Amino acid sequence: MKMYPPHEHAFYLWLIIIGAVCVTTIIGAAIDRFFLNRRLRAVRARHAEVILSAPQIKKRHN
Repeated sequence: MKMYPPHEHAFYLWLIIIGAVCVTTIIGAAIDRFFLNRRLRAVRARHAEVILSAPQIKKRHN
């Protein structure tokens, strides 16, 4: 059985760690974007209801 010095596997360990962080970040961003879009749509719909139900104010020209 061949024994490798500990530093030889450190490179692969860092690659795995960096890859895992990148994948987690991409998945998190995709999930956040989906939920953010859904929340924004709900807020915009509520905002549109408020604007449409508000009495219309006519501008006076001086």
